[in-house]
Amino acid sequence: PNLKMTLVLNGSAVPYAHVGIGIGNWWTGSQADAQGRISLFVDRAAIMAANPGLTSLTDIRVWIDPPYGNSNMVRWDCNSGDTGKPICSDLTDIDLNATSYASVSNNNVTVLGPNARILVKDPATNLSVGVNAWVGIFAYDTALPQNGTQWVGGGNSDVDGYVGLNIETRTATTRFTVEVNPPWNKRVSLTRVVYDNGGAGYTDTELKATGLSFALGTPNTVITVKAPGGVTDNKFGWIGIEEVDMT
Repeated sequence: PNLKMTLVLNGSAVPYAHVGIGIGNWWTGSQADAQGRISLFVDRAAIMAANPGLTSLTDIRVWIDPPYGNSNMVRWDCNSGDTGKPICSDLTDIDLNATSYASVSNNNVTVLGPNARILVKDPATNLSVGVNAWVGIFAYDTALPQNGTQWVGGGNSDVDGYVGLNIETRTATTRFTVEVNPPWNKRVSLTRVVYDNGGAGYTDTELKATGLSFALGTPNTVITVKAPGGVTDNKFGWIGIEEVDMT
């Protein structure tokens, strides 16, 4: 390996997180061991074979995913050389004119923790829905409506129903919406809900407030989809419903 690191949080190792790196059509990745250690090989020959048009200095794309069920660490991605971003701030671009990539060894890399924590609730009990709910955060700028809405972060809930997020602070006119989705095993009894704060959106301060929680929805329509022939249930399929204005 020519890229090694140990992932830590608050002085303790973060086991089983995943780090991936990519350059154009080439990518690789690895899961941390029980001590938070990760080793990767930036393979110049394989990179050039996958990207015959690339020459000279090129960014390395990095993405990091927390261990399953962990809301104390958040997902992030960055490019080599990005300041303020763990891993990337110490990672140099690759020079494809060189014969190999210079080894990089980071003894300890402090992972990103959340600056927003959201509790996902069961609407029937007003208690935590537990593990495997999904929360997505979307941003839009009220001063630039023509730019539309963009996804800015998301994550799965832990066993206590909490989702940890690290949302970058944007302009004063940025507003956020929150999409909560049920765990995969509760998609019949619970439904997706999008919260937009009564149409006003949430400010950065509101989104990062302590004690923020959102409830999933209760379905008013349940549809069973059958496979061709109408006998066997079409497991793990998907259905969409659109509202059409016939006028």
